[in-house]
Amino acid sequence: MARVWGMVATVFTPDGELIDHDSQGRLVKHLVAAGCTALGVFGPIAEAETLSRAERQAIIATVRRAAPSVPLVIAIPPTRLDAPAAPEFDTESLPPGSALLLPCARRSARELIADAERWRASWGLDIALEDRPGPDRQVLPVPELVAAVSNGRIIAVKEEAPVSVERVRALREETAAVVLAGNGGAAALDELLAGAQGLVAGISRPHEIVALAHAWEQGDVDRAALIHARIAALIAFESHSARSVGIRKETWARQGVIASATVRRPGADWIPHLEPHLEMHHRLGGTLPRSTR
Repeated sequence: MARVWGMVATVFTPDGELIDHDSQGRLVKHLVAAGCTALGVFGPIAEAETLSRAERQAIIATVRRAAPSVPLVIAIPPTRLDAPAAPEFDTESLPPGSALLLPCARRSARELIADAERWRASWGLDIALEDRPGPDRQVLPVPELVAAVSNGRIIAVKEEAPVSVERVRALREETAAVVLAGNGGAAALDELLAGAQGLVAGISRPHEIVALAHAWEQGDVDRAALIHARIAALIAFESHSARSVGIRKETWARQGVIASATVRRPGADWIPHLEPHLEMHHRLGGTLPRSTR
């Protein structure tokens, strides 16, 4: 089965004050129904830095009720990396295959390995790595990345570096870690060709990412390429807009998956000026209900 991590957005009430747990559960079920084999929580589209400890605990409980047997990949933001706190919930009861996702916020393999050891000791979960540029826009050199992952402390890598193909190939050739192509799937075909074993579904049409992964797994490169061509512009629109989260939430709200597209401050909400762009990007993917607001 193709590996696809479905990234879970956080759904708020219209005023942004509370978590909408009914909608949160529907979104999780939507991702699972699309074919996602694991769920990424508190990642880039989850507005995790705005969440309290109590909210994080409640979200995990909602996700687990909606998908009790699906592994969770729990992201730790860079601001929490230096001080592993005690787990906020019972990690021992999480489904097999669950892991912590640590940011690649270091400049050496030694530091990354130390992070992995500290967090594994604190939470008792396997460690995955999100390989993306740090605040200084620099990425870890490939030899250091490979040295950190080949140590065995890191079992998976979500690859999100700008020049990803050589990093995917090096990880696959020199480590035993599972490598998944991130960045919304923008370079999915090249990263799969380089050896990536799965994809990350963070866009508003996760079923397309799943279909692409399955087509590639079955050796149908032409079909995978057709699927990618159909969603490439949508990936760029949703991934690079300053209103990235708001765009995705607006789509899910119109599909009836969630009740409100509210983005919690300081994030940026959907704005009506984007209406023609949203309609254009979804035209090839089926109907998209028009806004009633």
